[in-house]
Amino acid sequence: MYKNVGVLFIIVVLVTMSCSVTRNNSTSSPEEGKAGPARQKAPRILFLDYRMIYDEVNESRSVELNKKILSEGTLKEKQAHSFNPQKDDLVFTVLDRNNREIHQQFIRDPLGRTVEFEEGDGNLKSRTIQSDSAHFFIRLQLQEDAASLNIQQISGNENDYIHLLTSPIR
Repeated sequence: MYKNVGVLFIIVVLVTMSCSVTRNNSTSSPEEGKAGPARQKAPRILFLDYRMIYDEVNESRSVELNKKILSEGTLKEKQAHSFNPQKDDLVFTVLDRNNREIHQQFIRDPLGRTVEFEEGDGNLKSRTIQSDSAHFFIRLQLQEDAASLNIQQISGNENDYIHLLTSPIR
């Protein structure tokens, strides 16, 4: 009996090892060869991991890029929601090689975290807690002509910005 189980196990392993899955990312068929049409670039997503630090001595903020990952893919469509940028929120602007704006989005202040809690009487309250540092992430559908990303902090009214970082995309 054990001999049959051992033979069966070896057969299953050999069949499993002989099967392989291949993935072809090419947009052209093999018959087209080098004379075929130009290959279109696949859509790409840019994942950016940043860290924001608050300097208590200078009462200023700084941003540093921790990691950048470029991957093939398409972002899902976001549902439109209203967002009123406020003081200390961040503005991310994607620029082309001529420093023209391609895309802009706002992110709430990474250092200001709003927490909700229950008071003793059962009512919910919320409070904003300021941190000295925080990580935040950005996902962007990368456009072909994108060259750099500019990060600014809103100071005061909506159109008054403090420059924090400009980083190349590629």
